[in-house]
Amino acid sequence: MAALNKTTRRLGVLAGALLVAACASVPPGPSMLALPGTGHSLDGFNRDDRECRQAAFERIGGRTDSPLTGYVGQKQYDNTYMQCMYAKGQRVPVPASMVNPKPVRSEDAGIPPPPPGMPPPPPPGKSSPPVSR
Repeated sequence: MAALNKTTRRLGVLAGALLVAACASVPPGPSMLALPGTGHSLDGFNRDDRECRQAAFERIGGRTDSPLTGYVGQKQYDNTYMQCMYAKGQRVPVPASMVNPKPVRSEDAGIPPPPPGMPPPPPPGKSSPPVSR
């Protein structure tokens, strides 16, 4: 009975290890949506998408038994894909923290306003820049 219990335990451990290994797979593709950039055709977008998917796949090892699998592999794949698509002029998502919903005013940024009055004249021998009104 003890031998049967030991064999059952070993089979259970082996089955658990196989189950965990099956969960760690190479990313099937990017986990975010990319859109055609302004002025880019759908054909150009599709070509860039194929090239960037290939570049991302190669970045994580370029084979189905890549050591970069699961969450780490997906993040690396996504980062490479996003950089590639952005470099080709396509639209990719950006973190909300990178988007500033309101314009920055000089007062908010701690930049003092220019001094009142006219600017000083240019040094001798230099031409004066045009005054905007």
